[in-house]
Amino acid sequence: MKQIMKIKTILFSAILLLMIPLTSFGQAMWLVLIFGDKAATENFHFNIEGGLVFSNIENLQGQTFIGVTFGMGNFIRINDRWAFVPEFKPLSTKGEKGLEEFIDVPPELEDAESFQSRLRMNYIDLPLMFRYELSDVFFIASGPQVSFRTTAKIQTTAILAGRLTEILITNDLRDETQWYDISWPVELGIHLARERSGGGMDIKMRWTPGFVDVAREPIGGSSFRHNTFQFLVSFPFLKKEDPE
Repeated sequence: MKQIMKIKTILFSAILLLMIPLTSFGQAMWLVLIFGDKAATENFHFNIEGGLVFSNIENLQGQTFIGVTFGMGNFIRINDRWAFVPEFKPLSTKGEKGLEEFIDVPPELEDAESFQSRLRMNYIDLPLMFRYELSDVFFIASGPQVSFRTTAKIQTTAILAGRLTEILITNDLRDETQWYDISWPVELGIHLARERSGGGMDIKMRWTPGFVDVAREPIGGSSFRHNTFQFLVSFPFLKKEDPE
């Protein structure tokens, strides 16, 4: 019976995080208030986290793009070693910079000395992570992730020859890029402060290889898939015990 209840809790929490747009500290506390003490224990609680995203796109031959990510997770302990941690990241910025000319050059810019482009794509990330505690300090986690692309822009800087003038051109690429991505994050984490009454903090390093081509149509027989490395800081919401 207990195992069935755990499974129901896991499924319900995953559905909750997939459906509700959680984007702020206040909304996280709102959820804790709704669920009461059961949503603020060492076995079941919400986390808020954010960090940096270092991303490249396979075969684009550019430079690492540094973006940001933030959102929430739900920690559900399965046993002493295992936990299920579904997450909702309403903003996850990926892309690549340092690209060569990436657009059709307007006639008035044909005399430009050089062009440099930056591809920026925003996603909603939905990782479903299974965590395993290696020790009291270290843990690992992995699981499937589905992402939904919200914006895609190419920003090209044109430097006009002999004028030292830079012109920024922005093009929308939503019609040319795939609206979703599927990946499988792999994570190593460190408990700087274990989840306990009133607080806690985790540092996480996550590598996420993508499986879906960024381009909607094939380009030159090459694949263009995201590869990202994330550095994250996570804080749990736990009920603070009243002093006796």
